[in-house]
Amino acid sequence: TLVNADTGQPAEVFGDDGRSSFPSTVISGSTVTDSGGAIYAFPPGDYRFPLVRAGRYRLVVEPPAPFTAPSAAT
Repeated sequence: TLVNADTGQPAEVFGDDGRSSFPSTVISGSTVTDSGGAIYAFPPGDYRFPLVRAGRYRLVVEPPAPFTAPSAAT
């Protein structure tokens, strides 16, 4: 999830066309469709947020169950 670091709210993300809404949360290796109908297919381990306004952002990563972060392994 891409989060606006100043507000703590999900970031406003746009597709490659710069106008279509794109989700601020994506799952690595999934397929996403923006509001303009463009399809973005991510290979396993990949993701992207095409365009955002200038600003400060942070990336929130949540591992799938049963995994945790940070790892408890030595």
